[in-house]
Amino acid sequence: MVQPSSLSDTLTWSNPKTNGEPPPPCRAHSSTLVDKRLFIFGGGDGPNYFNDLYILDTGTGIAIQRCRCTCAHGFVPFPVAQPPSPNPLYPFPAHHPSIETLTWFKPLTYGDPPTPRRAHTTCLWKNQIYVCGGGDGVRALNDVFILDIANIECLTWSKLESTGRPPISRGYHTSNLVGDKLVVYGGSDGHECFNDVHVLDLGERLVEDEEAKRAKSQWFQVDLDRSIPRLSHTATQVGSYLFVVGGHDGSRYSSDVLLLNL
Repeated sequence: MVQPSSLSDTLTWSNPKTNGEPPPPCRAHSSTLVDKRLFIFGGGDGPNYFNDLYILDTGTGIAIQRCRCTCAHGFVPFPVAQPPSPNPLYPFPAHHPSIETLTWFKPLTYGDPPTPRRAHTTCLWKNQIYVCGGGDGVRALNDVFILDIANIECLTWSKLESTGRPPISRGYHTSNLVGDKLVVYGGSDGHECFNDVHVLDLGERLVEDEEAKRAKSQWFQVDLDRSIPRLSHTATQVGSYLFVVGGHDGSRYSSDVLLLNL
């Protein structure tokens, strides 16, 4: 954790104590901030790749307890984050802002989860986390899965059904949410480093009818004036540009800063 005491001061690192059940050591996972919770998904340790979901609650003083919640499947047990209580019989104790700890928990999820993967991307749109592509250690992937987080007590996975031409299977790409559009750039399938940009219009998914929603979820490829392959880079939206920093072009590492005009 890096803590800037003010914008003009030197940044300092700290290694805070965490409680609960942390994810196993891994790399090439994804991390998505939702309010004060970090959703960690996938990744691997080399021989093994995961499709587990972990949540790091960055709020104050919570412990893991189990309660019963109602969702589409009826009553199910679910680990919830609650502040510690002096009275274990009282299910929802008062919040204790003086206790400042970071707590991990591994929630139960429902529906159709993604296969194990690493080098994927995740983006938050509305009350949904979109998982795009990656690789499972054998092959690259180009599927998209959605984690519905509207009800934290009933997290539900589904696979996106779309039309159009999705990106070629890949990992180590970037995905950025630009308005209601998911912009995918670069990446690799283990053989080729890609230079293409693909867009999935999520705004069209606001229709209620499921069949219409599926038809509206359409991929399209953007025409570019230059061919700049990249993998393992970063991409950050600043105003009307994507700032692409570093990465690899298929033959060498790069320190370039590229701007994609949106």
